[in-house]
Amino acid sequence: MSDVCTAAEICQAIAADFKMRGLTHETAAEKLGTTKQTVSNQISGKKKFSVKTAQKYSEAFGYSLEFLLFGKGNLYAPGRGVAITRPGQLPELYMDTSVMNEGRKVRTAVRILEILNNQTAIAAYQAALEDDAERYNELYDRLIKEFAWDIPFVNGNKEALMKIRKFFADAHEKAAKELIQAERDVWEGKVVDIEVMLERYRRELITLKDMYPDNVVGEV
Repeated sequence: MSDVCTAAEICQAIAADFKMRGLTHETAAEKLGTTKQTVSNQISGKKKFSVKTAQKYSEAFGYSLEFLLFGKGNLYAPGRGVAITRPGQLPELYMDTSVMNEGRKVRTAVRILEILNNQTAIAAYQAALEDDAERYNELYDRLIKEFAWDIPFVNGNKEALMKIRKFFADAHEKAAKELIQAERDVWEGKVVDIEVMLERYRRELITLKDMYPDNVVGEV
């Protein structure tokens, strides 16, 4: 298949493959660790595969993630297919290292986002995988405003801009960790010294002033 397939066409290809391999929805459900009804719903063609569902089908049946998510290429990933077995046995899946790495990279990215626990970033990643440019751009702009700080691109100095953004990112991370620790201390009945915390923030501002003495004015 060279053209981009719709969700319905992707599911039709899966249904045909199941038939060729002698897989019922019940048997497929056992391999996926889910129910027969869930499999029936997933390959009904009514909606696109989610990233997690596509990963499960890719690992269980050797399907291409690109095909499942975007309808591009072939049903089977390169180097993967069904091995010939003896009569009465279910076909066995074979796979090569390169395809395993493809799926592993996607899972790694998802895990990193889950560890960061930022729902906007996770949603942006899913939108990118689903080729939803409008949704991705909307979420990307939101992330830029939240984490990159919309600092004017003064004189086209990209290095200076990145340096400032990194400074604020580091300061933001330190402040967040200190506030979390302060909250834990309060819950544990400990005393939290606000003056000590303010002094740490003051040192960050002094560092910024030292970096840009001509542009950062006022007493800290």
